[in-house]
Amino acid sequence: MKLFLRGYEVTLLRIALVFFLFVYSVAWAISPQKEIFAVERMAGFTPVVPAIRAYLALHGAAKGLHHICVIGYVERSDGSADENKIAWLHWREGNRLTLWEPAREGGESKDLLNHSRRDLDISKDVLATQDDIGSSTYKVSYAWVDGVEKDCQKRGKSYVIRVR
Repeated sequence: MKLFLRGYEVTLLRIALVFFLFVYSVAWAISPQKEIFAVERMAGFTPVVPAIRAYLALHGAAKGLHHICVIGYVERSDGSADENKIAWLHWREGNRLTLWEPAREGGESKDLLNHSRRDLDISKDVLATQDDIGSSTYKVSYAWVDGVEKDCQKRGKSYVIRVR
């Protein structure tokens, strides 16, 4: 009797495990996944570290260690095969989230980072909800910033830069 009961418990455990793995995989598959790319391998963004150093200098970064996370996204227009590659740079100590667009042929990656059209000060340019944002084309929500930061931590590239 004990042997049968023990086998029964193991079978139930296996069924439960398979069920939970199935549910998790379905939830992962239907959740929106943005296509990403490695910024350090794309010509319009390299060299990455000198561009980040120039960005920190421009923003008057204090001496010490600075933690930067960069994530590259591939954006596609609805119904189009055209793709646009952009990156977001999150500077933890500066409390900033900055759009980084690739330099075109002959341009320098640091120039586009330093003169970004979206350089968000998280303490000033981020609001609680989409309703608070209203018709602003510049402000973003905390939920959106949180999503980019989490995505960057999971799938982006982290850099620790020492400013002297």
